[in-house]
Amino acid sequence: MRYDPERKYRNIVKVVLAPNEHVVLGARQSYLETISPGIMLITNKRILIIKLSFWGLHFGHNLMRSSLFINLHYNKITETSLLNGRILCSIIIKILGGGERRFDGLRRKEATRLIGFLERIIVANEDEAK
Repeated sequence: MRYDPERKYRNIVKVVLAPNEHVVLGARQSYLETISPGIMLITNKRILIIKLSFWGLHFGHNLMRSSLFINLHYNKITETSLLNGRILCSIIIKILGGGERRFDGLRRKEATRLIGFLERIIVANEDEAK
């Protein structure tokens, strides 16, 4: 059976993605990291980091906190790195201008798949810029 990330994250995809955009890879933080796990979606155009409302109950405003959406376009990414812990991993994405985004609490298999894909995109963007 083919891996279909859009099926797994279909409720989020309906709300967040543009009509001509589709999910290539996706990963969810482990419940060992947080009670309300965030989601990282890699689409054909950008990276979306979504930190859901408390316990991921719904989008919009919740009693505890609202959902947070972070857009990272591929041409803004300069470097990625993977930090392996004993149980969970973290991905650090360095952004043009000196900033960075960190996504903690990923399972090792998901994290290595995401980092491999992001590295290929960075190399392709560098080749395109030359």
